[in-house]
Amino acid sequence: MAKIKLFPNSVIPMDSTPGLAANGMIVNSLEVAHRAELMSLHFSLTLPSALNDELEQRVAKGEIVPTAELNGKYVADDTSAKSLVAWLKTNGFEVTHVTADNTSVYARATVDQVAKSLGVHMIRVTHNGVTYTAASDVPGLPESVGANVQHIGGLQPFLRAHKHYRAAPLASMTAVANNGYLVGQILKAYDADGLGVTGKGQEIAVLIDTFALDTDLTLFWQQNQITNSLAQITKINVGGGTLPAREGEETLDTEWTSGVASGAGIRVYASGALDFTSLDLAIDRIIADVATRSGLRQMSVSLGLGELYLHGPGGEIATQHQKFLRSAQRRANLRQHRYERSAKDRTTAEIPRCSMSLAQFSAKRLQ
Repeated sequence: MAKIKLFPNSVIPMDSTPGLAANGMIVNSLEVAHRAELMSLHFSLTLPSALNDELEQRVAKGEIVPTAELNGKYVADDTSAKSLVAWLKTNGFEVTHVTADNTSVYARATVDQVAKSLGVHMIRVTHNGVTYTAASDVPGLPESVGANVQHIGGLQPFLRAHKHYRAAPLASMTAVANNGYLVGQILKAYDADGLGVTGKGQEIAVLIDTFALDTDLTLFWQQNQITNSLAQITKINVGGGTLPAREGEETLDTEWTSGVASGAGIRVYASGALDFTSLDLAIDRIIADVATRSGLRQMSVSLGLGELYLHGPGGEIATQHQKFLRSAQRRANLRQHRYERSAKDRTTAEIPRCSMSLAQFSAKRLQ
């Protein structure tokens, strides 16, 4: 029997017994009809440790690795990636995308096939009012194809980022807004109103699940007396499928990024969903575009997440670290505005944290 490599950092082990589970989730048995559903997975491969350490050191020194060297040297093992792809196809998976650096293989298969191939039990999990099909235990791959795989994402799609916003009536857009702030007021608050820069000639990537309404953008610019145009907004539907309904965060992200950096081009990458497999695919698309678009050096992510649910340093965190390491060497700056759950009460308390204000990243860092 082939030796199996297990991936404990890819799932939160759950009791498959129907009933109330941890964190308010409800578990139910998988019905026959759900076995034919398609499940999209992300197999993350690691760079050889020596190359990863070397790239970390070069990024820490502020070096920019030439594109040819980055794509030729700092990549996951090609043989390992091809072996994994071949195994997936043999086991009934459709491989939908492989990144140029071989660090990500995206594939999908029926729930029944995923369960058989990865050796997991499937259950139905209701979380925050939505029911998902998910694995309840640790997945595995034959050691011969999984040796360089560090994480399998997508087995528990209820683990996802989420948006943080509060709906409120539209404020009167006067010089002093009682229920909000104008772009000029935010710039002034951060001493960015006298910089004399607009981001002209540069591009900013916005990662979110769907697009804002054009009419909302134009109204925002009009009320802030900003002479932007929709020609500055590029919309990329990463997965190509139907996008979810707008909820507000996608509109705020595009409005304020384009308002503060009024001369920049805004590229909105709609992931289609906020599960980590969808987000990782969108991040990979942005990284690919960074290599060919000289002006694309800023990325904004305004999503909430609980790092408790990211499977520790060897799971999704390691996967995204590897992706952002690659973008960092191209001087692509990530500004992630997020809410994290407090260590004291990870179920109710939301503590705002961000690495840098929107005004700072969109104005001060743009030339």
